[in-house]
Amino acid sequence: AILATISSKNSSPILLMDINKPDSVAAYYSSSDSINFSKPRFIRVYSSDYSAYAEYKVTVNVHKELPYEFKWHELAQNNSQLAAFSDLKAVACGDYIYVFGKTTEGTKVLKSAINDGSAWSSITMNVGLSSDAYQSAVALEGKLYISDGGKVYASADAATWTVVSDNADIKQLIGASSKNLYAYTAAGISVSEDKGANWKAEKLDTDKAYLPKQNISMNVAGVLSAKDVENVMLLGTNDTIATTWLRTVDYDVNAEAGQWNYLEIENNKSGKMPWLDQVITCAADTGFVALGSNGKWYKSQDAGLTWKQDAMVVLPAKFATEGRFAFCRDKQHYYWIIRNGYVWRGRFNIDGWNKEDKED
Repeated sequence: AILATISSKNSSPILLMDINKPDSVAAYYSSSDSINFSKPRFIRVYSSDYSAYAEYKVTVNVHKELPYEFKWHELAQNNSQLAAFSDLKAVACGDYIYVFGKTTEGTKVLKSAINDGSAWSSITMNVGLSSDAYQSAVALEGKLYISDGGKVYASADAATWTVVSDNADIKQLIGASSKNLYAYTAAGISVSEDKGANWKAEKLDTDKAYLPKQNISMNVAGVLSAKDVENVMLLGTNDTIATTWLRTVDYDVNAEAGQWNYLEIENNKSGKMPWLDQVITCAADTGFVALGSNGKWYKSQDAGLTWKQDAMVVLPAKFATEGRFAFCRDKQHYYWIIRNGYVWRGRFNIDGWNKEDKED
């Protein structure tokens, strides 16, 4: 039973029909009286002389699951192809999850549909990539990008790769915003605003020695108070500390050039991301999340400034086994974890709800 606001043209009378006898009038509508919507209700709007009416059927849908309950689904067990990677990176692109893996023969790629996750197919690439190229794999606007030996490659399917630039200064692709690619260079960070064809150096507010060296992940969150503005977060580890850099990007053509800002946080300050052997970040509907090798799920709602453990997310028991893992989020808001041949997919229930507004 809920209070409903119902209005009519020219203040025409509104009558509620009986919940069990739709042909019988139950009462006049009153904005101060709750209406029982446990069943579909018929509402009539009469003309002023009651000679005619229009009838409407109102149905209220109620979710039968808790919005912030997080459920994991185990999709694969002991997959030998995934388990063979000594290190790996997962990238969600379009309708597929791609896993770029490190092997002694070079970087290999497996893929599975985002609606599957149990069957993984090996991809034969038209280029040979070094063993460490896997960590450069990123996605931008429905395409995959990877760098190796100074070359930046692009692909729509991870099989056919084309060279978009050959620049010895490019050391490693580190991520993408909604429009740009970012890479490490000898001088620090460079950006490409044309899908990897051309690169220009970005400004850093402190020495490049503080940039993440391991476990590099980049994610983007929109700024609600400004149009065409994003917060780009680069997080990783620098030997014995977790390190975070932020870049606010304004895509307005008249915007001033910005810079990358290093978040220098004192060790005793609450909310500091702890050093972990492995940590990977993903975007969330509000802010960012991070998964650590310690089996904890962290969240930040202030663009990566502070982090706290989210007790609502309990990781699968088998995640506690040793080994490198991959972590990403697909377009359906599912989070994916891949470790030691196991694959899990999960999300908050509310992230799967669709809102439909209909007007007559």
